[in-house]
Amino acid sequence: MTHSNGLPSAQRAAHGLLIALFGIGGVLFALLAATLFMFAETLLPHVVEFCLTIWNALSVQLAYRLMFLALIVLVLSALAFLVRLWWHARLTKKHVQELLTQKREFSGKLLRAVNQLALTACVDLVAAPQPFALCYGWLKPRVLVTTGLVEAMDEHELSSVLAHEKYHLTQYDPFKILIARALRDAVIFFPVLKDLVENYLLLQEIAADQHALAHGATRETLASALLKVFRSPAWDALGVGAYSSFGERVQHLAQPQRKFNWHISWMRVLVSFIAVILLALAVLHPMAPMGLGEALHDDCHHVATLDIHSISVSRS
Repeated sequence: MTHSNGLPSAQRAAHGLLIALFGIGGVLFALLAATLFMFAETLLPHVVEFCLTIWNALSVQLAYRLMFLALIVLVLSALAFLVRLWWHARLTKKHVQELLTQKREFSGKLLRAVNQLALTACVDLVAAPQPFALCYGWLKPRVLVTTGLVEAMDEHELSSVLAHEKYHLTQYDPFKILIARALRDAVIFFPVLKDLVENYLLLQEIAADQHALAHGATRETLASALLKVFRSPAWDALGVGAYSSFGERVQHLAQPQRKFNWHISWMRVLVSFIAVILLALAVLHPMAPMGLGEALHDDCHHVATLDIHSISVSRS
């Protein structure tokens, strides 16, 4: 099923969802930047001293205390994002390097299939009994195929699998999904990201199937290939989770006009919405009354006393 611009429906939906994921990440980092800007004059010169004194220094300005909490949340999320990004990348690299130690030359039906799809320079064959193929690499992605897959498939099934993986390669999916997964794992106060990322992964698989169908594969060969790899280990950390969405992919192959079934928890949507509203209010609200420097100066350099009779604040 395609739309008027020629892009498969799943690909359009996946692209839109990826933009939404990156947009959410962009908004969160913008809030972090705004908070850091507000705190910059005090934060930059004496980071440790700032962290130790700010809580007490802003006792009168409750709004700034809330903003400090928001800063902590956003900084921890940014750090968690970088850590998860590094962890996923390191794990993928480790497993791929282990597999590539068993690299083999390819010939026969695999050679014919890669030549037909113009993938000769982008495919690695490794000796492994499990039948699977995956796309790996971020700036220069490649396709990895096991000898178990080549042995289990006939030539048409093998071409279908490679056409599917070619989509992931041309779309730079390993890089996109590395970012999406790290964002999902880091921003725990926005739980709907888990649903959005899972839907994105599934849409990319369906889009890759649609790409394979548009380049010579048939529904029968794709479904047959899926069945043959269904019981193999899930090498989720290595590529794009190619065979984790087996049931949904088979349903879309059997019913090409079937609408995509979005898996969204409305409770997670509600929690995420409330969390972002509270975070935005905590960050943006203090910008209106006075500058942070003025608030710090007032709190730190004057002693505030309360006149009970006039309910006013005087300075000594």
